[in-house]
Amino acid sequence: MANTTNSRLNDVIGRYLKEARTNANVTQGQMAISLGMSKNHISALERGKCKVSVDVLMGYCKRLKTTPDVILHYK
Repeated sequence: MANTTNSRLNDVIGRYLKEARTNANVTQGQMAISLGMSKNHISALERGKCKVSVDVLMGYCKRLKTTPDVILHYK
């Protein structure tokens, strides 16, 4: 059960990251360079295939000039 819950959470967070990135007109390649990651890793994060660390979330925030609550839809 925990793996299913974690998988769904990864999917949701990944969709939110992608939405924030695309709304800011930033490509996966640009985000990868900003975070020092590969484009494939960014893609995996945004598809929910990898767990998003706090450092990665904060990297998105810095690059997109926003806050975690905005990206994660906590308003």
